[in-house]
Amino acid sequence: MSLQKKIFVMLFLLLFIILFLFGSFFFLYISNQMKTKDKEIVLQRAQKIASEIGSMAEQMDLLSSQIIADDTVQHIMNTVYQDTDKENNYFNTHVKLKSEMQKKLLAVNSPKSVAKSICVFNDEGDYVAVGYLDREDRGYQPKKEFWYQEILEKRGRGSTFLLAKSPWLRNEEPVIAHIRLLQSISAATRGNGIGYVAVQQPYELIEGFCAEGGGEKTEILITDREKTCIYPLGEKLQIPSNTMYVTVDIPNTSWQAICFMKTEYSNLPIWIILLQTIAILAVFGGVLLVIAHILTKRLTKPVQEMKKAVEEYTVHYLPEGLDFNSKDDEIRQLYQAFNRMIKELDESTNRRIQAQVSELQAYLLAVQSQINPHFLYNILACISAMGVECNSKKIPAICSDLSALLRYSSSMERDNISVGDEIIITERYLKLMAVRFEEQCSYMIQVEDAMMRIPVPKMVVQPIVENSFRYAFENSTDVKKIIINGYMKEHNWVIEVWDNGCGMSTEEIENVYHRIREYSQNIVNGDRKNTFEIGGMGLANIFVRLYLRYQEKVIFKIETQEITGGTKVTIGGPVDLLKEGVKHVSSIDR
Repeated sequence: MSLQKKIFVMLFLLLFIILFLFGSFFFLYISNQMKTKDKEIVLQRAQKIASEIGSMAEQMDLLSSQIIADDTVQHIMNTVYQDTDKENNYFNTHVKLKSEMQKKLLAVNSPKSVAKSICVFNDEGDYVAVGYLDREDRGYQPKKEFWYQEILEKRGRGSTFLLAKSPWLRNEEPVIAHIRLLQSISAATRGNGIGYVAVQQPYELIEGFCAEGGGEKTEILITDREKTCIYPLGEKLQIPSNTMYVTVDIPNTSWQAICFMKTEYSNLPIWIILLQTIAILAVFGGVLLVIAHILTKRLTKPVQEMKKAVEEYTVHYLPEGLDFNSKDDEIRQLYQAFNRMIKELDESTNRRIQAQVSELQAYLLAVQSQINPHFLYNILACISAMGVECNSKKIPAICSDLSALLRYSSSMERDNISVGDEIIITERYLKLMAVRFEEQCSYMIQVEDAMMRIPVPKMVVQPIVENSFRYAFENSTDVKKIIINGYMKEHNWVIEVWDNGCGMSTEEIENVYHRIREYSQNIVNGDRKNTFEIGGMGLANIFVRLYLRYQEKVIFKIETQEITGGTKVTIGGPVDLLKEGVKHVSSIDR
């Protein structure tokens, strides 16, 4: 895919994502506003119906409180309480009292006609009612009613109930009844429950409240605390799933008004808004295609012209730079960066050629230096033969160790050897030092067998030991001790070389680390001219060869032993797979 097409696709996707996010936000905002509006409609209707029913219940409660506080009602019900007829309705046999009670009930209710009917009754079944024709029988027992215990517990406070039909009236229709306990206030029977007052309204009032102002979008439910459906009468309480609804407590009752949006209207506006949003996105998407195409051509035109200009140049011919006039700062900066790249490429090519020449010169110098070791090998062989003729065992052994050491150090065949090879040649060197210093030199080598086959750079251990004899033991008269430990640690090989010499000062250690940092920077910059100086294999030289192999994972540390004295040098690196040409060492002959 060309750059122009990639930029076009990316730019179009970016613009489309922005448009999609905007459209989604717009859709969510509008749908949320519509849901909020619908919720307000549902809430307002529920609150209106709850207010109307609560107002009706409040008026019924006020009327019942006026009745139980009336002196005439108190007098008549106390008379009935003390002189009840066990067989007949007391008010049917005492017509005068019945008439007096009915007049009083009508008088209390007449100013506003709060109740459709009012009934005063007691536990014995004696009752009197106004509003509808009352029944002539006396078979009603309040104690069996579902509301009886609640009325007793409220001790004079009323409650509103739905009755399937009034037990005191001939009317068979359901009614809303507000029932209150009538307690005596006379001295003889004070506090006793002498009867009940039931203020009743027809059920049609509830139906009228719920039918007003509902429209065709919402439905209403009226329930009591047991979740029994009061309106619609006989229905089960069931709210459709995924439907928005609100619940409002009805004042002065234990009822609740539940209003919800009908299913066919609850999601319809949202779908309309969604379709409109999709249509708008489609139109704007087409506009974005045109905008993305124009912007892509404008952005890629200078790059295409630059590409055409660059193709005219090759590696064999590197110009000083490109001359390109552009009004865009980014394009001008791009050409400036390209010109810097050409300059750096030219410098890099020159450095590479110089490095190849230097390597060739170093190789010729190494070949030339091999002439002297061959001559030394022959002389050492003659000395060893003379030692045998003189029956001396030390002379041949010394010649053998020295010859092996020279051959090992001057060999150019392998750059990588095993840890075992390095330990063997180091021990040969220590044997020669033991001959030189006799009883004033001792050493100990402890290396794990598991690391003997690990490949490592050549000459990384013996130079450390040699440094100890050249510098640490230079002015020492004590027994010269060398301890070499080798072990594995977290997938790394580690070798520690410790001596009991004079140690290194903090300044000396810092100087070594300073040279190491310089060499590392030279390697990173590709300048290795001064890194491998001919002659000497110092600590910095050892670090450089380890760093070339292991990079940042190299282990190299110099420590002065403050308690035991001397210096400890630790080297190591990650374990490599056994490479071709690495000699296997099965044992070390000390």
